[in-house]
Amino acid sequence: MGESRAEGEQGQAGRRDGRTPWAVYLGLTAVAWGALVLVQGLWHDEVQILFRAFVGPERGEGLLSAITTPTRRLLRLPFALALASGRPVQVLHLLMGLSWLAAGLLAERLARRLWPDAPVAAPLAGALALSATPDFFTGAPVALGYQLSIVAFLGAALASLAWLQGGSRRALWAVPLCLTASLWTSDAAAGAWAFAPLLWAAAPGRTPGRARGLGALWVLSALPYLVLLLRQLTGQAGYFQRALVPLSAGQTARRWLDLALYNFTPWRWAFDRPAWFPAHDGVLPPAWRAALALGAAALACWALLRRPPAAGTGSSLRGGAVGVAAVLALMAVSNGVFVRVQLSDLYCRTHLLSRVFASLALARLAAAAWAGARGPLGRGLVRGGLGLWLALGLAGGLERQDYFAGYWRAHRPELDSILAQAPALAPGAHLLLRVPAHEHYLATEAGYLARAWASLLYQDPGVECRVFLWSEHRPTSCVPRAEGYECRGERSPDCQRLDGRETELLRYDRLVLLEYQPATGRYVLAESLPAEAGAGGASYQPRGQVLPQERRPLARALLEAGRGLA
Repeated sequence: MGESRAEGEQGQAGRRDGRTPWAVYLGLTAVAWGALVLVQGLWHDEVQILFRAFVGPERGEGLLSAITTPTRRLLRLPFALALASGRPVQVLHLLMGLSWLAAGLLAERLARRLWPDAPVAAPLAGALALSATPDFFTGAPVALGYQLSIVAFLGAALASLAWLQGGSRRALWAVPLCLTASLWTSDAAAGAWAFAPLLWAAAPGRTPGRARGLGALWVLSALPYLVLLLRQLTGQAGYFQRALVPLSAGQTARRWLDLALYNFTPWRWAFDRPAWFPAHDGVLPPAWRAALALGAAALACWALLRRPPAAGTGSSLRGGAVGVAAVLALMAVSNGVFVRVQLSDLYCRTHLLSRVFASLALARLAAAAWAGARGPLGRGLVRGGLGLWLALGLAGGLERQDYFAGYWRAHRPELDSILAQAPALAPGAHLLLRVPAHEHYLATEAGYLARAWASLLYQDPGVECRVFLWSEHRPTSCVPRAEGYECRGERSPDCQRLDGRETELLRYDRLVLLEYQPATGRYVLAESLPAEAGAGGASYQPRGQVLPQERRPLARALLEAGRGLA
């Protein structure tokens, strides 16, 4: 009687393992990505992409015009959609959250294909992926292009397995569509594309004859992208030449090893993450973050492992070892393509894809441990280990949200002060932003970001060529001349093509000088110029170059977003 009851419970557990635990996944996504989403704005290069989408129609650029590199022809689309919505910040964050959730769901589906004999591995893979937060850009719209590219690649990988194992023609047609979407949005999955056949070889129940046609389709779908990518890599100047840093063979090996191991050190994500810029004061107290992470992890662990596993499901790694080896190889490759990219030492962009493959491997190992656990003590140890891992990952996600929310709480008044001091610029007026030494990263930290923000806030594509950042932290300088400041450094390439000059003359009588005050975090209008401007400085009359104007709809949409609790 007792044995029959146990077998019945195990059968029910096996059937439940075949379902997607939506409540768990939504809860983990809400904590890892969405706990502070209402008090976040924009942070870094997503502003530049939004600006490119904004000025594109004025410059005759279409929705498929490339951004940053010739291969990123789909990157503009989500940002154009965000602009068209009238709520760009909210839409970009929503797309980031949906793509985060989608990556977890696809990890679950891949685990079902790779390890059908270990059904509990699938929901664990989804939960681990949703809680994996090693990347510096975790959850932030700055990584949206990468994240969408990764989701599309995972979709292509899943469709390829569906074809190999079940002969689904719909899945076969989905392969080139997903690959195109992935490769032409960003290069995040380019390395994994080349090694995807490892997944095919690890898929149980595959029909070998289908692999030949799939392989041909896999290569042909990527061929135009690869040709263009090769041209960029072998060129003399371009994005990749600027983005790559020289490393010796030893340095490359050490960094690659560090990137790979970082996938399995969740305590560093939560407590020892290297900082690109020092953090502002947090929005959510550390104790609250810890309580939220522990509570969500405990609930998720209970929901996923509340019943003993069905007999013989996943207790041996022998059958799943090939799949584990395949996903670990893809993890290493996904890290390897970023080894020589700038900021890889800070784990920026490096783990957005590798974390999914690492989660798949961990899920299969956890499934084997769960199946092999004996008695309440053994199962308690497995639950505790999984719960701790999930909690550390969620704590890392909350740390990232707090970091970006703290910065938006500082950036919003910084940007607001520009419009408060200069609501609109008179025709022909130039805005000069003077920034002294400071500790934290500014919204207007670099020339291209200052121009992007100003163009968006004034809702005027023509403002780009009338804004200059003069910062002690950037390779920019302004020298006083008889008629105005001669400024050099970080000029817009588009503006430089228009006038053919490396320097820019900002006439005193057309100048609006805003000086950044580190103590208050705001810009203030300079009523007069320093003595170094000479006699010509007397023509500086900034009030005459500033016009009264209500804030444009785009400025309100950008600055009113993320007020929330901040």
